Amino acid sequence: MPRVVAFAAALAASTATALLLWTTGVPLGIPGEWAWPRLEADAQSGWNLLLAGLAAGLYLGFVAIGSRRLSSPTVPRAEVAAWVVALFASAVGWLWTVQETAPSAGQLAKAPFVLYYPSSSGYFTKARYESPDAKVFLRDYEALMEQRDVLHIGTHPPGLFLVFHGLIALGERCPALLTAAWSIAPESVREATAVVQENTSAGRQPCTQADAAVLWLAGLLVLVLSAATVAPLYGTLRLMLSRQAAFVGAAFWPAIPAVAIFWPKSDAAFPFVSVLLAWCALSGWTTGSRLRAAAAGLVLFAGLCCSLAFLPVALFLSLVIGHDALTELRSHRRSLRETSTWIACGFAGFLLPVVILWTMDVHLERIWLWNYRNHAGFYAEYPRTYGKWLLINPVELTIAVGAPVAVVALWGLRRLGTDGDIAPLLRRSGWWGLAVWGLLWLTGKNSGEAARLWLLLMPGVVALAAVGLSPMDGKTARFSGLSPILWLGLQLAVAILTVHRIGGFHFETL
Repeated sequence: MPRVVAFAAALAASTATALLLWTTGVPLGIPGEWAWPRLEADAQSGWNLLLAGLAAGLYLGFVAIGSRRLSSPTVPRAEVAAWVVALFASAVGWLWTVQETAPSAGQLAKAPFVLYYPSSSGYFTKARYESPDAKVFLRDYEALMEQRDVLHIGTHPPGLFLVFHGLIALGERCPALLTAAWSIAPESVREATAVVQENTSAGRQPCTQADAAVLWLAGLLVLVLSAATVAPLYGTLRLMLSRQAAFVGAAFWPAIPAVAIFWPKSDAAFPFVSVLLAWCALSGWTTGSRLRAAAAGLVLFAGLCCSLAFLPVALFLSLVIGHDALTELRSHRRSLRETSTWIACGFAGFLLPVVILWTMDVHLERIWLWNYRNHAGFYAEYPRTYGKWLLINPVELTIAVGAPVAVVALWGLRRLGTDGDIAPLLRRSGWWGLAVWGLLWLTGKNSGEAARLWLLLMPGVVALAAVGLSPMDGKTARFSGLSPILWLGLQLAVAILTVHRIGGFHFETL
């Protein structure tokens, strides 16, 4: 597909998305089952769109300068690292601005509502009021799962609760940290917090100022991890693409609309864990590093302590590395001993913390089984129409990642099958990733809310987009012209129009 045709298709799809969101009342989902709310424009929306556009221009300019600089093969590694750190900082600024310029329900002010009220998550409530002793909470967690809650509590391992236990304890031991965090909270967050405090002042669990600061600190943590995804994403892409292509590819991540829409939920932080896992596993495998294999196992353990959603990521990596291992064993490029030792290190990294928890009478394998059963119970209690969601989920995914990224990712997928210069590891990663996601889609495990629940898989779409945009004649190849920058500019425009129009939360139910 010629690039001009692909760009025209992306422009058409972007226009269709904007018209759907801004000029129609078509439900964003299936009424009666699940639909995302629209954010209503207000008197300031025009100016706020311009401000968001200005932020997009600054971000685009930074990426263009960085891309041009990294096209030189003589750039030292320390400078490359500095550019990646600067990309992270720019991502924080962009994600902050695109949300703060949105209508009120889409601003950073959503943090205290989403994180405080039990109906939206319940992690803070459980850690702060119901089970403040982390050791007792962890010891009794399996019994809690046996209560068969099918929402946030029963379908998640204890990791997210323990994060709030840790933040609360950190705030108690280091109140200066809470003060520092609260000092940078924007006025919208302060006003929203005041509303929460007023609503809870007469109850048994009033939201104190310390609570408010912990909630904001949790929101900042999610924001930082969301933006920091660019670092392991760059590292993963660099295994297969040039510095310039990896940098530009990573720069697309903060422009994924779903990242901003679903902040401050933990789903926006999960991509950092999934990409870090991919980088540890793939870089460890290609270099033969046993330390990175063990690190991959440890990261997988951390992810599965927070959500079973990381299982598809583990399956994907197992298939990619397993396929590569068989190929190398047959060609005698790697011995059976080397392969088995590397795999054993990965298992050790995962199993060691599991065994340590066993000694504390915490059986994660039983907790994970209860999580799976409770998740299955969700659809028994809240039925979904399989066939309808089978059709809607790809459309929802396209809007969630942005039409430009979706189109160029399809182009990248096409190149996997036609371009002989593509590295075998990259080709296998693309096809196995498509197979795993297709399996997840066809099983109907996410019938509704796919835009949020699939967030941790969306870096894979960005990676395919990087393949679609990248010159594939070697890991030192450079872009010609401004093509990737034009694509990023269109993606940022789509992100603004989507983030300013779609709400990630139903505040009327909080």
